[in-house]
Amino acid sequence: VSTVLLDPRTGADRGFSHFDAERPRPAAAPLSAPDPLERDSAATARAAVAWLDAQESPRLFYLLQLNGVAAPPVAATAPGSARGLGNSEAQAVGAADAALGSVLDSLRRKGWYDDALVMVTSAHGGSPDSGGDPGRGYTLEDPVRRVPFVVKM
Repeated sequence: VSTVLLDPRTGADRGFSHFDAERPRPAAAPLSAPDPLERDSAATARAAVAWLDAQESPRLFYLLQLNGVAAPPVAATAPGSARGLGNSEAQAVGAADAALGSVLDSLRRKGWYDDALVMVTSAHGGSPDSGGDPGRGYTLEDPVRRVPFVVKM
């Protein structure tokens, strides 16, 4: 997992034989700095791929939680951003997409992809008033309630 919200101290690890919630401190961070609240999607995907590659049987349940990347909010929408997302939101979506792709590639390499049930969802939809910052401006308006849910049988 990528977020402190699913840290083992919350009990989110119950029932899993393996649970990786490591959030390494950046090398440049002073020792007095608080522990990071998240790890980026690429680091989480590397941990996921390493674990999957070590498995010998495709009979498993795997939960992968990605946060995208930690980027400062950007008020303006960048030209060419996907679906009008702000820079930081588009960057996070792209990072999560690439990370998920690397995990799916691991399943393909092992020959498990075709028989795998893969479900992908989001914690929330986008907010038109967030200024590109996915953490601000949440309401019960349609864009926020429209949460993607994709299933690959």
